Amino acid sequence: MKNKVKHKFIFFCLVVIVFLLPNTLFMDKQTNKIAVITAMGIEESFEGYEVSVEVVVPSFEERFNKNLQVISNSAQSVSKCISNIQANLGKSLGLAHLKTIILTNSLIENNNMASVLNSLIKNASYNKNAIIVTSPESAKDILKVSVGVNNNLNLELNKLAKFSTNKEFNKKSTLLNFFKEYEKENINILSQINLKENIDKENGEDTVKMLQTENNASLISAGFKVLNLTKEDIEGINWFKYCHKNDIFTVSNVSDDVYESAEVSLKLNSKKLRVFITYKNGIPRIWYSMCLNVDIEEVSSDNISQILKSKNSILTSVLKNKIYNYVKTTMVGATSLARVNNVDILGWGNLLKKHSEDGFNDYLNSLNEGENYVDKIEIFTTVSVRNKV
Repeated sequence: MKNKVKHKFIFFCLVVIVFLLPNTLFMDKQTNKIAVITAMGIEESFEGYEVSVEVVVPSFEERFNKNLQVISNSAQSVSKCISNIQANLGKSLGLAHLKTIILTNSLIENNNMASVLNSLIKNASYNKNAIIVTSPESAKDILKVSVGVNNNLNLELNKLAKFSTNKEFNKKSTLLNFFKEYEKENINILSQINLKENIDKENGEDTVKMLQTENNASLISAGFKVLNLTKEDIEGINWFKYCHKNDIFTVSNVSDDVYESAEVSLKLNSKKLRVFITYKNGIPRIWYSMCLNVDIEEVSSDNISQILKSKNSILTSVLKNKIYNYVKTTMVGATSLARVNNVDILGWGNLLKKHSEDGFNDYLNSLNEGENYVDKIEIFTTVSVRNKV
């Protein structure tokens, strides 16, 4: 009985192999039908838009960059560009693996974002968690550099974009998040990727282009690109945020009994931020009370750099005062940036609404025509510093 069951099972397996194996052997590979897209760049062109995609090409080459190529197309709409690229490749585009979307500054500044975002967000095949970044350069050029064999930094575009986004702004600028904020005409801060030229000494000192962020960003308000943000601007904005840690900042010219004209790098372990709101004569007053928990990472003095272990880290009163002045100065810079550009980059409006919507509306009604509400808001800050315990 057992032998009969065993024989039937073997016979069944043979039948399955005979009928299915040929189909499996001669079936088209998935990569023959679908072109996997890992990055996309969108910019303006004479026809309307130019879309460039980074396509994964199956290969047995060892280096990953050699398995990528950039394909571009120009048409009157983004969806038409995608359709043309699919026709040229003879494949469908696998957009579920899309990790990075590059939008050029000119595209944003000329207010061509609404149709682009609608095209991206309504297409179910797009990865809605793709990171959005901007660039003053051609998006096609950025993609070409990212796949080039001369990219000696060996930085993948998505890793560079994601690091800058998470590190500097403490929020992922994904396609879905960006679309939601854009619809509400809220403030958006997007990482900016640039190209820089380096000398390749190994290959006859030829000039090669490299990817870099340099901690720059684009501030977008009401759908328009308002201004470029520098590293100092970003640092000032981050101090006003609740979520802000694991950052490195540096204070200079520290001199006392311990330090001599030293440059001290500090790691922000944590930050406790409390916000209080009052009104005086109808004018809002916002108080920021901040406690910083820091460690000394490095001290440079007389051109000699030494790493200090935590047990030897000394937060002297002079160093604490330097930290206090540094934080205050960068916060004042961010405040001035908001006032000069009439953009609420620090979220004062939302804070005041949550505190008292009636009080905020009364304040708005008291403003003269043409006055921006950020101008008259009074800001006060207190900062204390301590070591990690």
